[in-house]
Amino acid sequence: MEQQTLTRQQLYDLVWTTPLGILARRYNMSHQEFKKLCTDFEIPTPRPGHWMKLKFSKPAEIIMLPENLPTDKEITISLKEDVGQLGKGTFSRLDILEKEIIAQEGDNLIVPERLSSPCDLILNIKNAFERKERYYNKGGLLRASYSGLNINVAPANYGRALRFMDTFIKIIKGWGYDVYNRNRLTYFEMHKEQVQIRITEKLNRVLKPSKPDWPEYDYSASGTLMFSIVADWNTITWKDSKIPLEKQLPKIISRLKIIGERLKNKRIELEASWAIQHEKRRIIEEKQIRTNKELTDFKKLLKSVSRWHIAEDLRNYLNKVEENAKGNNTYSDDLKKWIDWARKKADWYDPLISSADEYLIESDLDKFSS
Repeated sequence: MEQQTLTRQQLYDLVWTTPLGILARRYNMSHQEFKKLCTDFEIPTPRPGHWMKLKFSKPAEIIMLPENLPTDKEITISLKEDVGQLGKGTFSRLDILEKEIIAQEGDNLIVPERLSSPCDLILNIKNAFERKERYYNKGGLLRASYSGLNINVAPANYGRALRFMDTFIKIIKGWGYDVYNRNRLTYFEMHKEQVQIRITEKLNRVLKPSKPDWPEYDYSASGTLMFSIVADWNTITWKDSKIPLEKQLPKIISRLKIIGERLKNKRIELEASWAIQHEKRRIIEEKQIRTNKELTDFKKLLKSVSRWHIAEDLRNYLNKVEENAKGNNTYSDDLKKWIDWARKKADWYDPLISSADEYLIESDLDKFSS
């Protein structure tokens, strides 16, 4: 049975371009075995419904490959005999997006040898540098004005860094996205999502002759430029290698677009979750308000029933008093006035009549126990 060796990055690319079920069959594994392989190498896999969303052109979250393991770590797995070389002709979404950017932008991706018609952010730094508003940091790295772009490189590389950032910003703003400064940091904004960006220079570190228990180092600029993005507390960095940083612009921009889309989808999911929680709280609060009203109305009903019974008892009592007095020949004008007064009070207290009283008002009803 033929074996194939893939890097961790290559396997990640395959997982996000081909459903796991198909890959599992090609590699002579069960679905569970293939997913465990991904888990062992910390390779994220698409969530349920991912491929269906793509089929109907709906946004689907792309989970970036964690960087806690090297991307070039090799993984050897077996192929079925009737399956040719897996991965041939397949591309990750990052590859496809990178090709689209190259086709769309063309010469705009070329970082010029000289700064020409710089954008406002670059012009502000250039002017600050000329006004000597500049600060030297560890290793002799230079930053021109802390209010400007987060560029921290040696003086020899400052022009190069400005040309790189100028090219990057012009492409980004041409797509309707934005780059801005806030609190000494620089941000790329896409779909209302902010990603921190910076360009720095790698430092060489040399141990000073010092006490063994307190090591000290000398730092110096290496000449290697690095472009970094910080999103969701993770840092991704591109740097000069066999391929200079200027040639890596398509990779940088395509990764930024994917991260921006991922953060947007994450925010939408979070907002939807918040909306559900808000609606649940609203229903609970409305139910509590209705419950309180029901209790208040029912207490009012019981109080009315009690008042009506008391008013009826009063009338029955007064009728008996009048009947007894007349039967005993003790019915007098004073007693008649008192009975008339008491009957008016009963009518005032009776919720079915609630007649007006010269001295008592509605609020006085609460002074009587029911």
